[in-house]
This record gives sequence, C-alpha cells and structure tokens, in this order.
Amino acid sequence: MRKKQKQVRAFSILASVIMIFSLITPGLTFAESTGKVSQSLNESNANVQNKVSNGLQSQFENEDKVTFLIKFTETADVMNVAEEARGSAQNANLSASGQEHVQRSAVVSELKSTAMESQEKAKQFLEEQEEKGNAEDTRY
Repeated sequence: MRKKQKQVRAFSILASVIMIFSLITPGLTFAESTGKVSQSLNESNANVQNKVSNGLQSQFENEDKVTFLIKFTETADVMNVAEEARGSAQNANLSASGQEHVQRSAVVSELKSTAMESQEKAKQFLEEQEEKGNAEDTRY
C-alpha cells in the first residue's frame, strides 16, 4: 500500500511540474527579434518612407489630418489550422456537420488571434495619438 501511495505522489508532483512548465513556456516564445542587435533611427525612417505611398505623403504635406487605411502583411496559416481541426474532429468521432463546425471555429479563432497579435502595437500607437490630439475618428 505504501508503494502505491509513493507512486501516486510522485506522479502528482511530476504532473504539476509539467503543467507549470506548459503555462510558462508560451510566454517565452513571443519574444521576437529583428535579427539586428540595434537598429538606427535612420534605418527605421527609411522603412517607413518605403511603406507609405507617395499620394498619402503629398496629402500630409497639404493637410494636417488625412484619412487612410493600414494594411498588415501578416497572415494566418488557415490551411494548416483547418487540417489540424479536421483531424481532431475526426478523432473525436463527430458528425460531418460537427466536423465542419469545429473546422470553421478553429479557422476563425486563428484569424482573430493573428489579427490581435499583429495589430496590437498599431492600436496602442493610434490610441496614444488620439489622446494627444494628433488623430481622430480612429476605427479598429
């Protein structure tokens, strides 16, 4: 009986350590690098100038505030997510409509997640500029 209690206790401790580790590791993967140790201000300004169209730049020269859309290049890997969701739904023995629902939900969740991650800094910047009075009527 004592041997079984020790095994259960050891398993409980191991399971706890694994759960704690799995909670900590996703936060470590979000740290991304630009590949450079430092980036000069001139390099970042050159990148901005290349990304803003000439028409928009001329509008800014003529007016204080202009209306424009921001296009993000980051995209979600929806095909891979859909395939994984289809596989997990089949393993769960769901009906065809249930499998389709799971697949659609997974794709929508991935799209929302990608949008939130890629647009977070832009939203913060626009909110700061709106508070300062440099922007108005921002929509997300």
